[in-house]
Amino acid sequence: ESEIPPPREDMAPISNIVAKRDGIIERVDSLKGQSVVEKGQIVSKGELLVSAVIKTRKEKELLTGARANVFARTQRVFKSGMALCEYKKKYTENFINRYTVNIIGRSIPLPCFKSIKNGYFDCESTVITPKVFGLIELPFTIKKETFREYEREVIKISQAEGKEKVEARLSSLIEKELGSALILDKKTEFKIADGYAEITCNIECI
Repeated sequence: ESEIPPPREDMAPISNIVAKRDGIIERVDSLKGQSVVEKGQIVSKGELLVSAVIKTRKEKELLTGARANVFARTQRVFKSGMALCEYKKKYTENFINRYTVNIIGRSIPLPCFKSIKNGYFDCESTVITPKVFGLIELPFTIKKETFREYEREVIKISQAEGKEKVEARLSSLIEKELGSALILDKKTEFKIADGYAEITCNIECI
């Protein structure tokens, strides 16, 4: 038998607290609900930590919800990498405008006497609705596509610069993911292979 309190409009959905990842429990500060784990217990991702149901003195079950601060020792792996070259766009003077009229759901491409050569292009697209005297809209639209040619300029990155960049990215990632977590152990490995720099960090934290 369960005792369920009357629902409140401002009450958040009632749910249990489960493990977000594998770990070893260090401490559970239960504010609401019933803790079902102990210090030193190994838990797996998805395992129940704090139940939303507690037992009353009369051995009845009461649905209260669960709220707690759970501290566990976990292993995290973070990676960051980048190619040791970058491509910069260098636009040429070549560009092509193409127009398409859309009327009553039918698209009609207008003739274009320029052809696009093999290369790299960016496309900018705009759609306008023509108006008479700037007030009355005509029953069709015109789509304008501008293709701008560019060349790819290769910029090589030194190994030292690459290492510095991936370390900075990794540091930002760890700070974002772990926040104020206590880091117990940290092992970092940096390697370069086939023009690609990669850094891997194994962290044990609470």
